[in-house]
Amino acid sequence: MNIKDWNRNKLFYAAVIFHRFEYIQMYYSELSEYINSQLISINGIIDQLNQGDEGIKERYIDEYADDYYRIKKVLEDNFNKSILMSLYSLIENSLIFICEKVDTELNINKFEKPKSAIVKNSQIFLEKYLDIKLSKDSKQFIYGINIVRNIYVHNNGHLNNIENEKIIDIDNFSKYNGVSGLSIDNKEIIITLEFIDYCIKKSKEYFREILI
Repeated sequence: MNIKDWNRNKLFYAAVIFHRFEYIQMYYSELSEYINSQLISINGIIDQLNQGDEGIKERYIDEYADDYYRIKKVLEDNFNKSILMSLYSLIENSLIFICEKVDTELNINKFEKPKSAIVKNSQIFLEKYLDIKLSKDSKQFIYGINIVRNIYVHNNGHLNNIENEKIIDIDNFSKYNGVSGLSIDNKEIIITLEFIDYCIKKSKEYFREILI
C-alpha cells in the first residue's frame, strides 16, 4: 500500500477514533448533568430548611448537608478521576492503533508496542514515518495530562513525595495553556468538570493533527 492509499484510509480511522471520544463525551455529559441536577435539588431543599421552622431545620439540615457533600466531593471527584483515566487510556490505545495501521499499511514493519512511555514513543514513530510535526501546544497538552494522570494513578492525586519539578509543571500547565478546572490545593490536585471538558476538546484536536 502506498501513501495515497494511507491518506484515504486514515479518514476512516479518524472517524473510528473520534466516535470513541464522542462516546466518552456523551457519557460524561449525561452523568455530569445528573450530578448537577442532584446538587441543585439538594441545595434547594437546604435553602427551604434554612427559611423554615427551626425544629425541622435542626432535624434534617445535617442529613441534607451530608448528602450534598457526598455528591459534590466524593461522587463528583471519583467521577472526574474515572473519566480522566478512561480518556488517557483512549489516547494511548488510539495511538497504538494508528501506529499499527501505519506500520502494516506502509510496509514499515518496525513498530513494537512500547512497554513504557507509550504516548512519547508512539509520537516519535508517527512523526518519523508520517512525516508530520505535532504542534508545541499538542505536545504540552499530552505532557500535562500525563503528569496529572500519573499522580492520580500512583499517588491518588496527592502531591506528597512528588518531585517539585512536576508540581511546577502542573502549575505551568494550568496557567499558561488556558486550562480551567485544574488547581492545586493543600498538596492535592483538584480537577473539575471544566478540566474534563478541556481534555476531551484538546484530545480531538491532537488526533486531528495526526490524521487530518
